Amino acid sequence: MNAHAVFTSNWRVGGGFSLNAAGFDDRATRGGPGVLDNREINYWVYVGSDDRRALSFEIEHFLAADWYGSTAWQVAPSLVCRPSTALELTGGIAVNRNVDDAQWVGNVTGASEHYVFAHLDQTTLSFTRG
Repeated sequence: MNAHAVFTSNWRVGGGFSLNAAGFDDRATRGGPGVLDNREINYWVYVGSDDRRALSFEIEHFLAADWYGSTAWQVAPSLVCRPSTALELTGGIAVNRNVDDAQWVGNVTGASEHYVFAHLDQTTLSFTRG
């Protein structure tokens, strides 16, 4: 479910959420058998200022969680500078956090093939430019 609004000031807001049933993932074991994903609930929101101005910004947020304790979230602010109508400079950062109890690690071959999964606890910072 999603909702968006643009106000008379040209500021924008929006968001949504979803509840995802367990799905089939044929790539989780990297070439091995497929597995069922966990059910997940997530939401996202954003707020953006008037993009007709010489300087505007937007910030986005996303959060997801499954029924077994795995979570992921992101916060991503960005800034747009328009020194003229023919030039636009964009930059931003994104902070991502991922805690996953079913991250594929590798396959172990012995008398039979074993697919190894482990706990992942990861924070990532990225920069964007345009």
